[in-house]
Amino acid sequence: MDIALSECDVVLSELNVVLSELDVLLSEFDVGLSEWDVGLSELNVRLSELDVRLSKLNVVLCELDVGLSELDVLLSELIAGLSELDVGLSELDVGLSELGVGLSELDVGLSELDVALSEMDVALSNMDVVMSELDVGLSELELMLGELDVALSEMDVVLSELDVGLSELDVGLSELDVVLSE
Repeated sequence: MDIALSECDVVLSELNVVLSELDVLLSEFDVGLSEWDVGLSELNVRLSELDVRLSKLNVVLCELDVGLSELDVLLSELIAGLSELDVGLSELDVGLSELGVGLSELDVGLSELDVALSEMDVALSNMDVVMSELDVGLSELELMLGELDVALSEMDVVLSELDVGLSELDVGLSELDVVLSE
């Protein structure tokens, strides 16, 4: 009977060791979950930053659209100026003074075209900056996804270790049942 009790004590000690190992694995699992939560929080922050950048891109695109509309207006004005120039040239026989008026209108139209082209250059430069920021944001998102894959792999390892610990616990309990049934 003392032998059976001693064997029972040994099995209980082994079971306590397995339970301690299981506690360690559960602690490691909790740490892994905490790291997972931190990774998700960082991902959410980066996604928020990406949303901000996309909003900025939308603003720049709206500004570009406004600039293009202004360019259309300026081009229409230029066409009107050129039409007036044609009228002035066809009335060349009326007098040099009317020709001077037509040339002045042409200068105004060309100045407006220069302004419109300058505005278009600025809008295109702004769009290049936004596209660069978008490329950086996409690169950061790809990096975050890689980090998330690593975290998932680490979590798989912890879960595998937990499965091993549970299997060892089942074996220990089976051995205890055998000893107790003797």
